Amino acid sequence: MFTIEAPKPILALIRRCDRESLLDILIGLTLDPTYQSNHNRLLTLIQLALVHARGDRRPSQAHISTLLNGLVDQDSGRHEDVAEDAFCVGVGFAGQERLIINGMYVASDEALQRLLDAVFTEDFPSQDGLLAECTALLAISDTIARLAGLFLNAAGDSIPRQTEWPDDIEALGTLGQATRFSGSALQKLGVSVDTLAPFILKDLTGLNDAPFGRTALNVRPLLRDGDGIVVPAPSFLSPALRLRLTDRIARGVVPRGATTIFHEVQFARWTLFDARTTGARALSNDDVEMPEPGFRLFGDYMHAVLRFDEEKLAHLVVLGCDWHSPPDADIGAARRGSPDFEANLADHLRASFDALRQQFGSDAGLTVIVHDSPGWGLPLALPGEFAPDWFIIGTDAPGLTALFADPAFSLLDCWKMHRQAREIGEAGVRLAIWPDPVDWWTVWRDQGFSFWPETIDVTAFGGIAHQGVDIGGFRHLGRLLGGRHPAPTAYGDARTVERWIGPTTPPSELAKPVYYATIEAIMENFSAVVETDRGLWWVAVGRPPFTPEDRTWLKLLWEGSIEWVLKLAQAAPSAVPRSSDALEIRLLPVPDHIIDASDAPELMRAGPGVPIVNLLLPPDFITLFITEGNAGDKALVTLLAQSIRLALDLPMDDVTLTTWVDKVTADPNLKMIHVTTSGDLALQLDGKVQPAPVRFIQVADAREAERAARQRLAQRPSSGVAVDQVEITGKAETTRALHAFVDDLWQRCRSRLATLDRSSVITLAMRLIEALHRERVSGERGARARQSLYADYGRWAIHTMSGRDGAFRAYRAIIEMAVCEAATTGGRKAALSDIDTMAGEVMALFRTADQSDAVYHDLVAPDLRFRADGAWEASDGGSNAYMQRYLEACIADSIADDIDHYPKLFVTDDSEPPAPDDPMLTAYAAEFGLGMVEVAAIQNALLEIADDLAVDVVDLSEAELISRLDGKADLSTLPAFIKTFTLSPRPRWDKAPAGFSGDDIYPWIFERRLSLMVRPIIRIGDGATARWLYGVRQLQMGLQYASHLLETGTWAKSKLHSAEARAWVDAEVGRRGLAFEVEIGELAEAKDWRTFVNRPMTELGAARKLGDLDVLAVSADGATWIVIECKWFGGARSSREVASWLQDYHGHDGDKLDRHLKRVAWIRENATAVANRLKLATPIRILGRVVTTTPAPLSYLRELPQDAAVLTRRTLKEIL
Repeated sequence: MFTIEAPKPILALIRRCDRESLLDILIGLTLDPTYQSNHNRLLTLIQLALVHARGDRRPSQAHISTLLNGLVDQDSGRHEDVAEDAFCVGVGFAGQERLIINGMYVASDEALQRLLDAVFTEDFPSQDGLLAECTALLAISDTIARLAGLFLNAAGDSIPRQTEWPDDIEALGTLGQATRFSGSALQKLGVSVDTLAPFILKDLTGLNDAPFGRTALNVRPLLRDGDGIVVPAPSFLSPALRLRLTDRIARGVVPRGATTIFHEVQFARWTLFDARTTGARALSNDDVEMPEPGFRLFGDYMHAVLRFDEEKLAHLVVLGCDWHSPPDADIGAARRGSPDFEANLADHLRASFDALRQQFGSDAGLTVIVHDSPGWGLPLALPGEFAPDWFIIGTDAPGLTALFADPAFSLLDCWKMHRQAREIGEAGVRLAIWPDPVDWWTVWRDQGFSFWPETIDVTAFGGIAHQGVDIGGFRHLGRLLGGRHPAPTAYGDARTVERWIGPTTPPSELAKPVYYATIEAIMENFSAVVETDRGLWWVAVGRPPFTPEDRTWLKLLWEGSIEWVLKLAQAAPSAVPRSSDALEIRLLPVPDHIIDASDAPELMRAGPGVPIVNLLLPPDFITLFITEGNAGDKALVTLLAQSIRLALDLPMDDVTLTTWVDKVTADPNLKMIHVTTSGDLALQLDGKVQPAPVRFIQVADAREAERAARQRLAQRPSSGVAVDQVEITGKAETTRALHAFVDDLWQRCRSRLATLDRSSVITLAMRLIEALHRERVSGERGARARQSLYADYGRWAIHTMSGRDGAFRAYRAIIEMAVCEAATTGGRKAALSDIDTMAGEVMALFRTADQSDAVYHDLVAPDLRFRADGAWEASDGGSNAYMQRYLEACIADSIADDIDHYPKLFVTDDSEPPAPDDPMLTAYAAEFGLGMVEVAAIQNALLEIADDLAVDVVDLSEAELISRLDGKADLSTLPAFIKTFTLSPRPRWDKAPAGFSGDDIYPWIFERRLSLMVRPIIRIGDGATARWLYGVRQLQMGLQYASHLLETGTWAKSKLHSAEARAWVDAEVGRRGLAFEVEIGELAEAKDWRTFVNRPMTELGAARKLGDLDVLAVSADGATWIVIECKWFGGARSSREVASWLQDYHGHDGDKLDRHLKRVAWIRENATAVANRLKLATPIRILGRVVTTTPAPLSYLRELPQDAAVLTRRTLKEIL
């Protein structure tokens, strides 16, 4: 650190000041988060004032400014840096939350909490005395923080080397007096001066002889003040208490077992929860053999091997600290190992890497070295490189915890970050960032998961330097998002709780006062707390699950109960007092195998006066939720309210309780628990399999795919792009460059696929698709309830569905490419990093191809520009400018459909099956080679096989497939099924086979005949070595989608090979158009409008060339007419489809829009005559509208005449 000193004029001014007044003001500044980054100067002045201030002058604002600014260019000012953590944090002790001030320290709460938990786990002779010391010091810390108006995770925007200071000196002095405790004040806190004796500094002599941070005040941060005490440096309280506890451990006062608990509990948290939630999995000792250190260590050694990708491993090594000789003054002091320690450790880590490479064949991964202590560090030079893709990082315990606290962090992303850093170095660019993983991650994250700035050409400078990395902002954000804190329980202790955040967590969840007990969750003991002004209401599951299906029900019941308890707390009547006390409701649903269980729920208190209630639910309680309404939820809420009443001994009668429940459950759409009796085997399978996590397109890979497009195009003569080119203008030139980039992206995918094992690519991508389907089904089933539950549901759902659909498209394309291009022999196992890379490139390919189509069809300006990082941009926003808004409207419409569809989940389809000679069935059999009934039978058999194997992705040889199908389906129909619905290998992915065209294979085109969407069975290999692979939900979707395309006439007739199917499409196109007109007419009539449907304009007196009028809607009072053009529209998902649709809707040259506008104009001009013909009153106004089945791109692409305003059937219904 630095010497505590000041220039002579500063010391002279200090000597003239009244000590108490000066201290109060300076301490007041240390209690303001705005000046957290200035604690070096403030604490320096405080310590100088303690020794030198002996005058009688009350400091003025000018004096304070002179003192502080006089140190700006001294060591204390030069050492100031941006605060690296929140200002105020907290620990849980003796069943209470206690606030502490971080000040210039980082994570003062984390190490202290772990120490307190470890030290007091088991009894020891002097425990009571040490317990009293901790209780007293924490009570003082908490009181200071609360008197200063601070709260958990409080922070401010502090600036190093600050020179502007507050004017209100009196207010600062008053704030600083919060650290003065009289004898009576201590007595009210239950604290005695004698208990505080180990922390009281009695002699200030030589105080400032030691370096800053290592003085006696760091060890004893209290001073006597009359019959009480004063705390001149509140941020020293946590370090002092940690020094005291570690000293007691070193002296043997506290059993040595505390150190084991200190390390092992945190190690378990990292490996069994934090790593797991980011997609990593700890390997058991039975699965891996690792060498043990053969050299002397100064502390405990723990390690684990984590698999964080298919072929990537992380060796997590935790070096416990030396508890025998902890620091005597500075909790953050560095403690060095023996001279040969680093060399021995490096050799051991290399031997560990060699063992992993030999056992698993992996040379891509991480070695993560963590020094774990209550605060002091371990300077350590990291070993050299083990392998090009194996990266070695070192950090401390708070650093690793901070990384895991970021929902965006994962070990795989950490690996990608270091890989990019290596590639930057290989490109001759220097990456100048402080070598700490938290610094690196903060920079990488804040720049959009890349070290390459978008707007700076760093290659011109030869390096990337980042100053002022906002570590404090990063740590504070992690604290706010996770909300980790100690929460008192109904058992009298406190548990650490936090939010659980996933990739699809709605933003509203981050504001909910609902927190989960993480350590308990590791042991499958589900517990959570709802924190409101009515108290801390815990909800826990009181028994373990007996089967996977039972676990699903327990978790569903628990999660739903938590939401309802929150609603009950927020709507609590006055009979429920405001409180900070805790209660617990323990859910105990009786399992099915208990045959003599009660038929009725029971509430049992855990003991007299104990605020814990056991809620026993009968085995058939689940059946109450199998309904469209919320009757089951209401029954549960009633029981939860009764449990709260019992736990709190509330004098609440049944009428008041019923009113409370009715208020909470008034919205029938609000259901927390969704249970159906669906025979869908995929739903049943969800409870049996260990699903892949939902994974969207990764930002890092999407950015990298498009970065350096200019440089890559410059290497392709066909692109016409020069290496220093900034813009491209002209249709031909722009199209040429875009085509070249599409080919570049495809070739990159192709090159990677050639190195990967075909089966592993397809299996992994299919598992990701199945995860997306599972998320889709959950979204569909919960849409109605979430709309009632979340105010921002629409925006969040659009964002989530957009991400899901983009990933779905990308993973499908990867599978289709892999079927043809991935290696059948000799390829390495595909990893998530491979899928991520290709998914980013495929999405860039989609975007580029769509822009090319938009330019070709004159939908956007024909020009491009290149950013400094080489990525291309369209000057007018490109196709994304209109497609994004249009696609969001389509998604919103889809969400509305999900909400409308919810009641159908509880309705049994008892409609009569179609007749055998139904034209659709005939067309289906002719087109697909077997009937719909036979297809359904094979589908069900394939789903049963997945259920038998308890997997969501099935991979079988041909012999295995036939053997398992035998007895489940008619094997004679299998060849036709395989021929029609199997995606088989081809010599080249980008070359269509005979009978097909490019429109059947290119993934930026929809409704392709060689798509996974209509061929959900995948064949890998040929002949006897062939394997068959399918995902359960992709199988369902694919077969349904193929049927849908034919049934709705969506497939172009040119893509159909049977006459029966083409005839069906002709008939269906005509039928659906007329049916839609009738539907719109009926919709208007339901709103009391009179309608005229499908009338020739000649009936109204117009010329035959004006064609037919789809719908004329007349308001009940006859004053308004709406001339409606109906358009059955299946959707346009790309610029090519938009352009195709717009061919009929330019509004000129007699196209459909032009004829509609002319019909509206003619009717308006001849309104009286038309009214007479229809026996109506002459209208006051006549409107023209275009109504489509789903959102249409027309209104998102150009300005439209008022009479061509586009509505969907849903929005029409809303305006009528």
